[in-house]
Amino acid sequence: MGKLSDAKLRKMVGRPSGLTKAVQHTDGGGLVLEQSPKGKLTWLYRYRINGKPQRVKLGSYLQRSQGQELLGHMCMATARQMRDQCRLWLDQGKDPRVELALKKQAHIRPVTLKDALLYWYENYAVKHRTNHVKNLAQLEKWILPEIGMLPLERLETHHWLPIFDEMSAAYPVAAANVLQMCKQALKYCSLRQFAVNNSLSNLTPSDVSKGAESRDRVLSDRELADLWCCVNRQKLPDYYQEILRLAVVFGCRTGELRRSRWTEWDLEGRTWTIKETSKAGNRVVRPIPERVLPWLRQLNSQFGSTGYLLGQLKQDATVSQYCRLLWKHFDHREPWTAHDIRRTVVTRLNELGVAPYVVEKLVGHTMGRVMAVYNKAHYVAEQEQALNLWLDHLELIRDRYLK
Repeated sequence: MGKLSDAKLRKMVGRPSGLTKAVQHTDGGGLVLEQSPKGKLTWLYRYRINGKPQRVKLGSYLQRSQGQELLGHMCMATARQMRDQCRLWLDQGKDPRVELALKKQAHIRPVTLKDALLYWYENYAVKHRTNHVKNLAQLEKWILPEIGMLPLERLETHHWLPIFDEMSAAYPVAAANVLQMCKQALKYCSLRQFAVNNSLSNLTPSDVSKGAESRDRVLSDRELADLWCCVNRQKLPDYYQEILRLAVVFGCRTGELRRSRWTEWDLEGRTWTIKETSKAGNRVVRPIPERVLPWLRQLNSQFGSTGYLLGQLKQDATVSQYCRLLWKHFDHREPWTAHDIRRTVVTRLNELGVAPYVVEKLVGHTMGRVMAVYNKAHYVAEQEQALNLWLDHLELIRDRYLK
């Protein structure tokens, strides 16, 4: 019959062949058109693997005049393109039958951005990120409603940018964090061959957010005295009084206290050991000064049965918002946040002559370079000396400014 043509195929399609079995017409290069006795035309590709003949269905014939091709239907030009693709797969050592099946599956149910982000969340974030609930809330608020439904293979950089522009206008730091989170998620999916997309590969936090200025707010001794006096005189709601009092003493993150359970606290051995709630996921061991034990025993008598140090688990946003407005309560001139208290403790301890590595251990920072790998000491005795020195300083400034 020679090479096929649209003119020949139009005469064949839908017309009974008058034969009792299917007839195959070759087009060259392994492409075959099979004609059924009732006139149905089907594209096949014939090839060999390890010397054994194989064949795979490419789709049904569709005339060009019938308009846009349907799933599983193709005109002669498309069938020839598919033949060339199959030959390329063979040259690459791939089985065309397998590759076509994978391509069909991806077409029927493509992996969406939502699929990829949730795959990362369920398999990585839940296990390794202490703020994974907050991370999911950010994705559900900003990313998933806008582009979550897009197939990953069609997702491009320009789809992300309007989202980050809007987010950065109100929350510049959060926008940069969400970008880093999404980049990590896509890399995680790629490494595990769940799905591949490089639309965020070239973006950096500075591309999507001007960022917040690096904060250098440190409370003055007078401001610190106001806070220390207040949390020791029952002038705040109980929950916030305790979280702030312990934050001032230990220089810890409020999140570590907010999520802390009594299983972390050894009142007899006078140590506070955390793992799951530390930001970096590293084990943090802090000594409990003698002067702090009465407060903790009182808390234990009140809330020990709840399991939580502070009796309940409040949301991060709730605690942050309350602490963010405390500077007004004290009539301080400049705003400060709970994290500024942490910076104040670190700064003042260094000014008091405490060795930097002891301060870093106390506040739960990861040690740098070689020390992070080889030095696993917690310096508990040195930390306790630093805490007692710090408590003395707090009492001193309280007496100096608030006689």
